[in-house]
Amino acid sequence: MKYALISMFFIGSMSLQAQNTCEQLVWSDEFDGAEIDMNNWSFEIGDGCPNLCGWGNGELQHYTDSPQNAYLENGNLVISANFQQGGNPEYTSARMLTRGKKAFASGRIESRIRMPQGQGIWPAFWMLAEDNTYGNWPLSGEIDIMEMVGFDPSTTHGTIHYGGMWPLNQYQGNSTQVNGAILADNFHTYAIEWGEEEIRWYFDGALFSVKTATNLGAFPWRFDDEFFIILNIAVGGFWPGYPDGSTSFPQTMEVDYVRVYQTAEDTFIVGPEFVVATEQSVKYNVPLFEGASYTWNALNGEIISGQETTEIEVVWGAGDLHTVDVDIAYGNCLENVSMVVETGEECQTIFTDFEEIREAHWTAFNGEYNELIVPFPDDVNSSFVCAKYTRGTEGATGLRLTLDGIANVLDFETGQKSMSVKLLCNAPIGTEFKIYLENQNMTNFPGVNGRRSSYSAVTTTQYEWETLYFTFDLVIDTEVSELEINHMTIQSTVSENLPYVFYYDDLSSYITNCIPLNIEDNLAIKKAFNALPFAGGVEIQALLNGEASIYDLNGKLLSTLFFNQGQTEQFMLSAGVYIINWNGDTRIENQKISVP
Repeated sequence: MKYALISMFFIGSMSLQAQNTCEQLVWSDEFDGAEIDMNNWSFEIGDGCPNLCGWGNGELQHYTDSPQNAYLENGNLVISANFQQGGNPEYTSARMLTRGKKAFASGRIESRIRMPQGQGIWPAFWMLAEDNTYGNWPLSGEIDIMEMVGFDPSTTHGTIHYGGMWPLNQYQGNSTQVNGAILADNFHTYAIEWGEEEIRWYFDGALFSVKTATNLGAFPWRFDDEFFIILNIAVGGFWPGYPDGSTSFPQTMEVDYVRVYQTAEDTFIVGPEFVVATEQSVKYNVPLFEGASYTWNALNGEIISGQETTEIEVVWGAGDLHTVDVDIAYGNCLENVSMVVETGEECQTIFTDFEEIREAHWTAFNGEYNELIVPFPDDVNSSFVCAKYTRGTEGATGLRLTLDGIANVLDFETGQKSMSVKLLCNAPIGTEFKIYLENQNMTNFPGVNGRRSSYSAVTTTQYEWETLYFTFDLVIDTEVSELEINHMTIQSTVSENLPYVFYYDDLSSYITNCIPLNIEDNLAIKKAFNALPFAGGVEIQALLNGEASIYDLNGKLLSTLFFNQGQTEQFMLSAGVYIINWNGDTRIENQKISVP
């Protein structure tokens, strides 16, 4: 029966492709073999614990790679959710994914599936970001091609997830129904067609939903990177509810095939649309089309590798306009795909102005956040919209943002580049602010794991706009690659738990030698001391008067000494990690060091 259905499908496909002869089938799994093709699929194992118990949705099942939960039969993949009274676990199922093996950006992704049914049953055909370029879920997006919940067995749902970190996450979608039947009665085809700034959902060839970048409002469109495919049946959860006496087991989802079609007309270049000026070796790629040739161009940039392949590296230079484009030729088809790349001005690159430029976007905060008309505009800040952040009063507080565009953080750690922000606040003069550059995939706010390096600045006024320029403090976590920065945290270090209000605008990067000299001179005295580890100890250079105390990670005081400004001293220490506490007339400062 399956082969007859495939033949009928290809008749339909031939008719469709007659309208677009440039479309190619770039990958498929027809499930015709004796065993599941592990070149295409991997299995998720477990119940999500300890990090995400119940997979974040209160689900009951334990995923396995057992042939009782996933197997091939009659030319179909069968995913089976099973129940064993008193078993440990009681519910088992399978979640299969192409992560690390097959990932796609753009195209028509479709599958022909017969659904399970029953209260508390939750099958899905969906996609997640391969590399989490913008951070963990939902910052890098989720595409649900098909979801069905057992209490509504006639309805399929298509949804996207995006926005800030939970509970600030967002989603939107639409649904459609099969007429006079339930989805478990027959096979149906579920698909999306995915372009640069648009995703369209289809049920049995009929369009039922469209989402575009404009639907997301102020949130950025993060569906511009490679995503992998997932097939699974969940049991229970907050949305579908939980099995009851009416639910029979096993419940099976039968998958006839999964296919991915792509055409150069609908594809897009994958790579950063925003880079800090003068960043080096930025990568861009497009899908591989059978027998295609690729000819790349980079306006105001130099292609240093990859010409005539699907991926290039570019070094961007000066200029008012930067673009990257590629001619893709295959068969009788020729398509030019292009991207405008924002690189900022010669000296300054704006990460976000909270108005039109949103290459950085808030993802989490401890306190209150909103965007509003700039209060008290003046010569420092005369723009229209800014961000208002009211500091939280409990624990570590701060505002976190995605940060697309820093290709190599070493430029900031070596002082070639600096960061700045326009600020108006009611905190006292002399309030210190910290910026942390992070990899959000490795940390959870307000933790310090995943924080690569920190930067500091101090206010010089109150109730007026000023520009804070941040200087490099230290590398905090060397496990974070200098090439994998995708987040920023901005925190004030005022000790009182008071709801201070901060207005932020024009969060930017600067080429350091572009900063006015009088400001650059002042930057050097903002730090109280420098700590320079060496094999067998640390050298402390005092920039201000104060007392330095060295502690081990257990809090034991190892040494203390009063410094005059300009004094340098060495302390002998065994290999390990230590905390230096500085207590001076004008500031208290802590720094973690690692002695080799």
